[in-house]
Parts: sequence; C-alpha cells; structure tokens
Amino acid sequence: MRRTSAALATWSRGGAAVLASVALAVTALALASPALASPARAASSRERFTLISHQATAQRPQVRASGVLTASGHALVRPVVAGKTTTWLTFSRGSLRLVMVVHSQSASVPDPSTCKFTETIRGSYTIRGGARAYRKATGAGGYKTRIVGRLAMLADGSCGTQLASFWQGTYTWGTLRR
Repeated sequence: MRRTSAALATWSRGGAAVLASVALAVTALALASPALASPARAASSRERFTLISHQATAQRPQVRASGVLTASGHALVRPVVAGKTTTWLTFSRGSLRLVMVVHSQSASVPDPSTCKFTETIRGSYTIRGGARAYRKATGAGGYKTRIVGRLAMLADGSCGTQLASFWQGTYTWGTLRR
C-alpha cells in the first residue's frame, strides 16, 4: 500500500473549503446504549466498529460496536495530522480511544454529468485504553472509510462547489481486550 500524509479530501468552495472528514476516522458517532458483559471479566475477541455520517462536518457521527462489546454510541474525531488521528468512541458504560493511521487514499474527481465523487481511505488502528469500564482496553485492526458525495449542479450544467449530498461510512475489523 502506498503511504500518504494526506488523509482528507478538500473541495474548494469559493475561498473556503468543504472538508470531508474521515478516518474511521474518521472518521464516528451518536446513539448510546449499553450491552457489554461484566467489565470485571477480561475478554479478548473479534470486534467490529461501524461509523456512519451524513454530513461532511459532522462533529459526532454514530457508531455501532459488535463483538466483545455490543453497543451504540457516538464518536469524537480529532483532526488528522501527519496521517494519524485519535477517535474517541463513547458508549453508555465508557469510551474507547482509537489511534488511527492512514495507509492509502484514493479519490475521484467529480463526474461532470452527475457531479458525484468518491473517496476511499484504508489504514490501521490500535485501541489504547479508554475511560470508565473500558479504561484498560487494548486491541488492534484495520479500517476502510468510504465517502460518496455529490456537488450541486449549476444552471449551466456544470458542477458547483457546494455539497448537495454526502455520506461517509467507516468499517473496522480487529480485536478488543477489555
């Protein structure tokens, strides 16, 4: 895989920029329901996290965990710096800290007939503790973030610079020991 320090696609809007935040984290999210076995018992198993957002500038994307931890919550994604970001996944019993590293990224230019664009980001993550019931959590794995968006079409049939629609999904696979 080709390493790159760029972890976000930026689409210009006049003098400003519409930032399509990623990376698992990228990319992560807001619901909050419990469901975890006793925190006193350490378990290690496969774990999956799914983060979904319908806004490029979402501050708290939704997250679902399945595996050792089965819960819904939200994510707090920090900015990507030098291909690395920290994402906090918050659930009703505590939170997990994912440190994500971008390994590769690809993006398409907007299709002139539909103004649709896509971006795919792949990388790895490690779980480095957390808070409350998950303060001693560890784990590692990989992730893939997929972004699909469409720019507004102008009256002359060309693509504008404002987003008309946006969807971002981050999917992880790995292990979790709590």
